[in-house]
Amino acid sequence: MCEKFVLHYFPLNGRGIIPRAILYYAKANWVDNVIGSDEWFNDKKFSNLFEFHRAPVLEYKGKKLCQSMAIIIYLSQLFNIYGRDIDEQYEINSLLNSYEELLENFRKWNFCEDPAKKETLKQAGIDEFKLYIDRYEKRYQRLGNGPYYLGDHFSTADIYLACAIPTLHDILWKPDIDEVMPNLKKLLERIRENELKGFFDNYFYHHN
Repeated sequence: MCEKFVLHYFPLNGRGIIPRAILYYAKANWVDNVIGSDEWFNDKKFSNLFEFHRAPVLEYKGKKLCQSMAIIIYLSQLFNIYGRDIDEQYEINSLLNSYEELLENFRKWNFCEDPAKKETLKQAGIDEFKLYIDRYEKRYQRLGNGPYYLGDHFSTADIYLACAIPTLHDILWKPDIDEVMPNLKKLLERIRENELKGFFDNYFYHHN
């Protein structure tokens, strides 16, 4: 596949890390166009190039594809990692939707100006993150604790877990989660050393 992909996103993980990881895994011909905040917020001509004035945006074959979930599914189907049947696609979509829910917890905390409420939101965000990790672990066990999340084949679910868990851990105040994900931890280590080897050294942004 020789056509070039151009992914436009900010210098952070957020909604851009999973599309970046898919393109990296697929060894696609792609450009990671990192958008500076001044460029995005002060140059209306730039943001207006994109349909909903939001990022990420993926340029491919003359089209500007928008909305992170749609981009992830598009790339997953294109590179044949979107599950083998509708049940596996449900598992993938469920994970992707949970990411949006957990990111929303951080957004609420980030924009809250009341110190007391901010602390409450922080604890609620940590508690829900741990709950979701526990559910991911239990699902993985239910699916067989195989070499990959869905069994014997690599999928978007593996990319999601390898990217979303460290991203959320980084922004949601770094709680101790190792005890609730012993099997997933081993899975993520395998993916980082194989399918996504080198990705985190070059494309992972640590939250201050």
